[in-house]
Amino acid sequence: RSFSIFDAYGNMVYDSGEDFGRAVAAIEPSLFNNDEGEKDGRSDDKGVEPEAIAIGTIGDYTYAFVGFERQSAIVVYDISNPFSPEFITYYQNSPDGVSGDVSPEIIKFVSAAESPNEENLLVVGYEISGSVGVIQVGGELVSISESLAENDLFEVYPNPTVNYLNLNENLSGYIFDANGVQVQAFENVNSINVSKFAEGVYTVSIPGKGSKRFLKLN
Repeated sequence: RSFSIFDAYGNMVYDSGEDFGRAVAAIEPSLFNNDEGEKDGRSDDKGVEPEAIAIGTIGDYTYAFVGFERQSAIVVYDISNPFSPEFITYYQNSPDGVSGDVSPEIIKFVSAAESPNEENLLVVGYEISGSVGVIQVGGELVSISESLAENDLFEVYPNPTVNYLNLNENLSGYIFDANGVQVQAFENVNSINVSKFAEGVYTVSIPGKGSKRFLKLN
């Protein structure tokens, strides 16, 4: 139901948790976790069933393209900072879940340097429809990444951390674990003691300022 990033030593530094489900619920509420067009048909199985994946670098940014086999959609994350990926956009060419391009099984990123039209491309093989999709990607993704970077409303450091997580100013908010369970609330502080947290990925959420991920190590 999610995707994870591991470092060179096999330590998980990020997991998207329930993000895929939340994105689909917001973008395609009538087809949430659909099974052949039936809403909620996959909620008791693998949800959107993320299966196909490709990694590509465009300009200064690195992206993960993840295909949802059951949702027949592709989600894009900026993973340039592997500890704090950002949701970028969502591609969908099956408006009812049963027609168009259905069930992405494999994705191949083709860089502009290797592309026949000198543009970055996603080549997608769809299992159920038997179709091949070609999606041109590039400037629009970079534009969103640049906008997110410019609108960084707060910072957390060090990341990863062992004992304390620092904020760049006094803030109030919440910390959630990888399962979305609130583990701590804080008010008007710029340093948080996380020494007793279990090892794993957590999210700091600041109302009005968004969220940041961090990795807790022992």
